[in-house]
Amino acid sequence: MSEKSLLAKALEERIVRFGAAGEGKFEAELRFDPEFPGFAGHFEGNPLVPGVCLIQAAELLAERALQKPVAIRSIGQVKFFRPLQPGDSGVFTLAVEGSRLSGSVATGPGERVCKFTMELEMK
Repeated sequence: MSEKSLLAKALEERIVRFGAAGEGKFEAELRFDPEFPGFAGHFEGNPLVPGVCLIQAAELLAERALQKPVAIRSIGQVKFFRPLQPGDSGVFTLAVEGSRLSGSVATGPGERVCKFTMELEMK
């Protein structure tokens, strides 16, 4: 099994809520328990969810919402505000318009973790 597949499986196992939030919009919650493999090496004594894991989760959630495989063609913008740590839940709010995916992750109202835009390739 490829590294991407292992990460996708680990992320999928952490989805606790997923649903539509309007036309082309959806929301999901992922809980990052201390056993999440992404914490390994990021960082000893102060673990945090790597940014690449949040981007991979957005891609995985887009596939679920669109009900077809997608791949990230390019990342337009990513801005991080604070880290996600063991025990945190990240609420992903995502919008798909054509091939453009935009979204944000937060731990609660007013607690943004990151925001991003990317172009997807529909497979």
